[in-house]
Amino acid sequence: MKKLVVLAMALLMLAYAGIGTAGELAPMTGFDFSSYSFDELIGIKEQLDAELQTRPEAGERILQTGQYVVGKDIAQGVYDLGFVAAEEDDTYTNWYIYDTKQMYDYDVDRLWLGDMPREEGTLKAGSSVKVELFDGDYFVIYRSAASITRVGNTVPVETGYTPPEGTSIPTGIYIIGEEIPEGKYTVYFNGKAPSRVRTYADPADATNDFKDSEFEAVLAYYNTSVEINLKAGYAFRLEYNSVIMKKSEGFVFD
Repeated sequence: MKKLVVLAMALLMLAYAGIGTAGELAPMTGFDFSSYSFDELIGIKEQLDAELQTRPEAGERILQTGQYVVGKDIAQGVYDLGFVAAEEDDTYTNWYIYDTKQMYDYDVDRLWLGDMPREEGTLKAGSSVKVELFDGDYFVIYRSAASITRVGNTVPVETGYTPPEGTSIPTGIYIIGEEIPEGKYTVYFNGKAPSRVRTYADPADATNDFKDSEFEAVLAYYNTSVEINLKAGYAFRLEYNSVIMKKSEGFVFD
């Protein structure tokens, strides 16, 4: 409660700063933070920084190469991105938006960025792009720096999606014809967190992250279902989070 009160006071201080009799800004009144612990002050600062970044007047920032969590390092919002040369011989910047850190980590483990992002692009001198960043996104700047300017608010995605009734399948690798019957299935987003499904003709390839799959799809709020034909002897690999599966014809799970 104490932190909330101080945060509210700080925001009011920033918003108004006191108006003088001539309509000019008066000097800000000091606040006593001495009774707060260091951890409490850090928490207040993080909340205040996040709030400041939601304001259009926050202006341009320079993001160096690295990874940024939206809602923590960057406020949710619509941004203009531009190229910034971090070194004299830099000519372009790559950017990636991942649904989760897990998906980024998967790409890093394969030594390849660009397999799993929801969106990606390249910036060069004189170019810019507008991106939407939502709370929980994992935003990556690669090769050189980028300028980022908040130009608007995003509206949290509300699809009205309700997961259907069906069998919840946990993450893992399944052999078709043994653990899952062969046939045509609809695989659904679980409504909570993204998942990735893949199939491999050779089950031995399913454990090798450097082997390409025959089929793959990401299930999330922007792609809530996919039709898939599971053949006997194939491997079905499910990553990150559970999915809901329903057989399109024939066999029905118990």
